[in-house]
Amino acid sequence: MVSISVEIVLQLDRFIDCVYVQDLPRTFPGHPWLDTPEGHAALRRVLVVYSFRDSDVGYCQGLNYVAALLLLVMKTEEDAF
Repeated sequence: MVSISVEIVLQLDRFIDCVYVQDLPRTFPGHPWLDTPEGHAALRRVLVVYSFRDSDVGYCQGLNYVAALLLLVMKTEEDAF
């Protein structure tokens, strides 16, 4: 089992927030659900989980649109993931 310090997790979380916070409002702006705090939070959760699941890819520009479209079509975060 790998042990990760709390400090590393907090640094990673701050980095992730910096990247995602910039892209979330740009993802389908004006959409009735995605352009809300709830939509941004759901999209952020899917993107963060995916970046941990596929650490080789992590997060890349444009992935927010793919995840947002999956959220809209699949309806739940679990299904979109």
